[in-house]
Amino acid sequence: VTETSSSFVPRNRIIILTHATGSSPGDLNNTDAWYILANLFASRGYLVIAPDNYGRGGTKDSPETYLMGTRTALNSFDLVSHVLADTNYKDFYTRSDLTIIGYSQGGHSALGLYLALETNDDANLTVKEVYSGGAPHNLYRTVRGVLQHLDGSCDGNDYCQFVDEETTVPFATDRIFPGFLNYANTGLSIDDVVIDDKINTEFINTFLEKDPVMDRFKALLQLSSYTQIISAEDILDTSAAVIHLYHSEFDRLVPSANTSELASTFENAVTIDFHKNKCNSQGYEAIFNLTDKVGVIHTLCGLSMLDETLANFK
Repeated sequence: VTETSSSFVPRNRIIILTHATGSSPGDLNNTDAWYILANLFASRGYLVIAPDNYGRGGTKDSPETYLMGTRTALNSFDLVSHVLADTNYKDFYTRSDLTIIGYSQGGHSALGLYLALETNDDANLTVKEVYSGGAPHNLYRTVRGVLQHLDGSCDGNDYCQFVDEETTVPFATDRIFPGFLNYANTGLSIDDVVIDDKINTEFINTFLEKDPVMDRFKALLQLSSYTQIISAEDILDTSAAVIHLYHSEFDRLVPSANTSELASTFENAVTIDFHKNKCNSQGYEAIFNLTDKVGVIHTLCGLSMLDETLANFK
């Protein structure tokens, strides 16, 4: 829809949705969660831009660019630039102020897009809010935690204590590794890392033993780990954004330490609103104790975050 009624009041925000893994809002599928969310926000009068990750939609025969922060951010930035250059949408907003919203992989992408916009002098766009929940912001330690669990060397740290071989490991073999190995020069192939849907024992040992052959692979993980940023206050010295963070301490799929670390990394650089109580009630703890299914708490926290976010954009 590119026409507005005479009574329509243009909004002071443009919403960008960065989708969770496996979604393809660009397919316009009524059963796709992030397409549904895009419509919910749009029904409240907002211009909504919901870019697909590379490997979804029109490129769905390729691996999804799972958690490749820079590539995903640049693709999203390109779509945003094209939409805002189209005069057909000018009646929907009064300013080019952005709100970026994402959960899980989308929460990682949301932060990546925010950083790309803040460090691009030619963007001429102002990010007002970022809503990021349940995201693996320390991708390096998250992957390392999975390998520590499989190696039997988990020392109970926050990144390996809840790893589950039935769910967490398939996310690594089906989602994380294919994208990294297809789109970046790591010196490794998928056959070096995954054998018969399981992570190769030799790969695990080489990674954990700090063998130099893994340096490229580890560097890519660290480049997409936003907790590794040094002197964030220098990068974001002019940022006026508020970063809203959500994560449950009971999340078995994505360790909550990812978000705690991110909050510490950025707290002196930008306004952080860490909604710690949102997904850590007695109800969440009860569900955690009642079921060991990995994605339950992760999904419930996402629904809670998105419900609160929708309430802020009536």
